[in-house]
Amino acid sequence: MGFKSKEMKKLWRKLEHVYFKIDPTIEKTVQANENFIIKMNTEQMHRGELSTGKEIRPSYAPATVAYKKRNNQPFDRVTLRDTGQFYKELKVIARYKDFVIDTSLSGSRPYGFLMSKYGEDILGLNDKNKKELVNKKLLKPLEKLFNTLKK
Repeated sequence: MGFKSKEMKKLWRKLEHVYFKIDPTIEKTVQANENFIIKMNTEQMHRGELSTGKEIRPSYAPATVAYKKRNNQPFDRVTLRDTGQFYKELKVIARYKDFVIDTSLSGSRPYGFLMSKYGEDILGLNDKNKKELVNKKLLKPLEKLFNTLKK
């Protein structure tokens, strides 16, 4: 791109610098906050919520409700937490522009059962949690990056 003024050339170089650093900055920030993201997802599931904000359905079967009562676990909503193994196996896969929450149980029978019964929306953050993630963890690194334009 041909610019006539030195100021425009300098500004263009700064814009290019920021543009090519946005995606890696997001990716690094997501990686650094994997535990925070997983905690939000597990708390969301514990409240019985999907990433869409809807309630996890179908409800527990009567035998599961009885089991949950015997073990002092919530039974008024689907939490997908029994032994805690599913929650412990969650992981975040950071990509350039986004991330996905997955589990190291992928491909196993329990995982297949949960996915077929409750759907893929059990993994992922709802809109409220996405906003919290952006406000608490992503804004500061991005602001720092954009402040390089001022120099």
